[in-house]
Amino acid sequence: MATTTVAPPSGTGTSRSGAARPAFLLLMTVAAVVALAAALGASVMFGSRSTSFGEVLDVLGGSADANVTAIVESRYPRTVLGVLAGLCLAVAGTLMQGVSRNPLAEPGLLGINAGASASIVAATAWLGASGATDTMWWALPGALVAGVLVHVIGSAGTGTSVVRLVLAGAVLTAVLMAFIQAVTLSKPQVFDSYRYWVVGALGGRDFDVFWSVLPFAAVGLLLALALGPGLNALALGDATAVALGSNPARTRGG
Repeated sequence: MATTTVAPPSGTGTSRSGAARPAFLLLMTVAAVVALAAALGASVMFGSRSTSFGEVLDVLGGSADANVTAIVESRYPRTVLGVLAGLCLAVAGTLMQGVSRNPLAEPGLLGINAGASASIVAATAWLGASGATDTMWWALPGALVAGVLVHVIGSAGTGTSVVRLVLAGAVLTAVLMAFIQAVTLSKPQVFDSYRYWVVGALGGRDFDVFWSVLPFAAVGLLLALALGPGLNALALGDATAVALGSNPARTRGG
């Protein structure tokens, strides 16, 4: 006797997967927000002199003693700076991943980090730059010049490609790192400044640093937001992005 198998309606698995994805994204978002809140609380509570959650609440309510208030409030700048730095680093990594279509990409892949470091080393060695504030301003043009050079090299000839961009970034990084090592080995004081900048520190900062960096961070975040549609199209491939009306070269150059 022949048997008949009734197949489930087509698209059932796809619809279930599509319905589960928003729930998963919502769950991950909630978990990330909870983790961020816990990190903020730990940053304010713990240090050389730990404070309890109740003491932090007393400071926020204005009922804590002066000593505890001074301790907790001294930790506000490092907490805010940590959030801003983490936000900028996350967006920078996302941009690099979108431009290179590589989920493991980061700013160092396209020579951005090496350009900033080389600029700081040169400014410290020959222009007398010193301190975290001075070196910060020299890092910005160095990173910009390195990014432009990588884009120009990767776009030469037959147009921009992901492989050429990555290779250009690797070559430029190797050249700049050789320059950095040569200068830091010959000038110990430059090495000390460079090492401090590379490692970084949030302690001992005040809100003046935050306000001085905030305009540049805001401009960068707004530009990243504007590049979102182009990066979404670029993720589908250059040919598909062009068919959708996007300009891959302009998106990568942005």
